[in-house]
Amino acid sequence: DLNEMASIKPGVIQHALSDRLEDGLRCHPWPGQSSVTLSGRYKHTRTSSTEIIPSSVAQALFQKAERLFERAEDWFDVRQEIWKIAEEGKGQHRATISKKQQELLVKAGLDREFKPGEILDLTELSTACFFVIGMLSGMRSHEISSIEVGAYYETQESGEAFGWVRGESHKTFESLTEWMVPPIVGRAVSIQERIADPVRKLMEAEEREIGDKLADAGLSEKERRTLMVRASRIHADKRRIFIGRSSSKKGACPIDTSWRTRLLAFAKEFSWHLHPHQFRRTFAVFVAQNAMGDLRYLRHHYKHWTLDMTLLYARNQKQDQELYEEMLTQVKGRKVSTVEHWLDDSTPLSGGRAAQIQEYRQQREVKILKDRRALAAVLSDQVSIRSTGHSWCLSDGWGSCGGRGLYEMTRCGGCSEGLVDGSQKLVWQNLHRQQGELLGLDDIGPGGRSRVLRDIERIEKVLSDLGCEYEPVTEGTSV
Repeated sequence: DLNEMASIKPGVIQHALSDRLEDGLRCHPWPGQSSVTLSGRYKHTRTSSTEIIPSSVAQALFQKAERLFERAEDWFDVRQEIWKIAEEGKGQHRATISKKQQELLVKAGLDREFKPGEILDLTELSTACFFVIGMLSGMRSHEISSIEVGAYYETQESGEAFGWVRGESHKTFESLTEWMVPPIVGRAVSIQERIADPVRKLMEAEEREIGDKLADAGLSEKERRTLMVRASRIHADKRRIFIGRSSSKKGACPIDTSWRTRLLAFAKEFSWHLHPHQFRRTFAVFVAQNAMGDLRYLRHHYKHWTLDMTLLYARNQKQDQELYEEMLTQVKGRKVSTVEHWLDDSTPLSGGRAAQIQEYRQQREVKILKDRRALAAVLSDQVSIRSTGHSWCLSDGWGSCGGRGLYEMTRCGGCSEGLVDGSQKLVWQNLHRQQGELLGLDDIGPGGRSRVLRDIERIEKVLSDLGCEYEPVTEGTSV
């Protein structure tokens, strides 16, 4: 009944049936929201509760994954021996087989770390593959689980290799999607393919067995339906790489809850509650940090000087657009926070752009806009901000140093497009100390000594602008 429905959600009903009502709403009453969220009933769900994996934890987990990858061949050899013992022991008591397998693990030095079942499934190595793929692609859990054999491939453009991994995305209804990834993801996919090979063979054998049973004309309709459902499941899953043995010894695609358990165990030693939902948001935040942080890493990862979304879209139209939108949001937020910090009167600045930023601090525009963050938002849209690690580069690409400031660090201190703030203070202090050590050498020659003195002058100018105390270094100074 229309009246009854309208009493529940009058605005939504009026809008949905606007073309049939004389007084129907011509626009949605609350775009992008619902009456329930507006009521405040689910207010606590309006903000993201997903934690960002700290860089120190992420680094430790990557190092652990790398160690496991390096030993992958050893794991495969041990697993082959475990399988061999099980095959040769058919008909023997289970305890006898288990004892022989345990003796093999003792011989391999794994008796205190693993059980035979864990070696057969290579649980920890598989979890490392899942972690690396998730952290370096931003894929959701179900998207990683959808990866099939041969999903990783590379394309060559302008002499450089671009890595891609295929998967399915159901949350955004994009279906087949591709993600740009670094080479180590290809390595993880390859290792996981080998991990799943024995399970895939079990599934194929079961599929043949089901085919034989379905050929039986005397099969009941109920049994036939059950077998056909199982055959359909096997057909859909057998090419996936993240498949494992179920309790019934049949192949099955791991579900999200099993990944939560595995990831918790994988990160337990680092006292971090690792969850698959953390991958996507952490990836977006790390990319945002690197987009304005380590340019060399970002260029290596994406093969671009900066994170140019237009170029990425042009290369592959099947990419995860929602992920890139989230990355852009993170980049925008970081840019605004950085510019807001520069606009703070108490923030000391150095470099060619310092005077311009200091001038902005005094302009009336600061008073016209709502607050300093509003001004920062306006400015962040007008400038390109990238970090070399020792300075901020505000060049738009025309007439810049062409990247030489990444390696000749002192060049950025006096560059007209450069800016240095307190976040890079420690780098410049260490540069000052190192140049002092160089000046104390007696084998650098006149040219080298002239270069060091020039760099020291540049460095001391930056340190002075930032209000740092330092011991001046001059010709003849004893270090």
